Amino acid sequence: MRARSELAVALGADGRTRLEVLRAETPLLLRESDVSLRCEPDAPLVQLVGGAAAPLGGDDLALDVRVGEGAALTVRSVAATYAQPSTVPAQSTLTTTAHVGIGARLDWWPEPLVSVRGSDHVATTVVRVEEGATLRWVDEVVLGRHGELGGRVVVRQRIEVAGRPVCVHDATFEPGDTSAGRHGSARVAITGIVHGPAASTPQSIVRPGVRAARLSVDEHTVAWVALGDDREQLHAALAELGLD
Repeated sequence: MRARSELAVALGADGRTRLEVLRAETPLLLRESDVSLRCEPDAPLVQLVGGAAAPLGGDDLALDVRVGEGAALTVRSVAATYAQPSTVPAQSTLTTTAHVGIGARLDWWPEPLVSVRGSDHVATTVVRVEEGATLRWVDEVVLGRHGELGGRVVVRQRIEVAGRPVCVHDATFEPGDTSAGRHGSARVAITGIVHGPAASTPQSIVRPGVRAARLSVDEHTVAWVALGDDREQLHAALAELGLD
């Protein structure tokens, strides 16, 4: 399956952000939530909705997000995304590109990508942020459903600010008990990038089942990384470190 979806918001003359483009192809469906559900009063909340079982092996999916100058947007999802194998072994791909205009805000934190046993998936993210813009971008990967090993998943991330790369990161998770590489057998991996406010000092949390860290990338960019087996525990640790 090949699908292309597009989302764009712009700031109107009345100072309110409005949806400018909402074009979605199955399975990458997009739905705007009711105003009462917004995380921020002035930022439309758009939900990613799975319109079919996807990504399956062989799928080629792409999502383009644009936040116009001075506008604001929140993106969430109604459920986890399951990368699944097809009857004929093949790799699936999902490429997400985003542009955050001057003085704009984008808050991206969908439910996790779950790597199902036997799947082979590549998730690529490219985010371009202009001067004066604010970004929160959080990705979660879960290796396998309950009681199973995950498949193979590659996560590629590139975030640029004013044309300058601030985060270029590739992570490959293979099936097996040490699928998180040299970090051990953690089944859940969460990464977050926040750009805009003044950077915080580095800090880490290490406790049974949880390893989490906050790292300063530059004076206005902070990165978070968390590894463990329980998402709730990792979310609690990340909240302690300021990502909530």
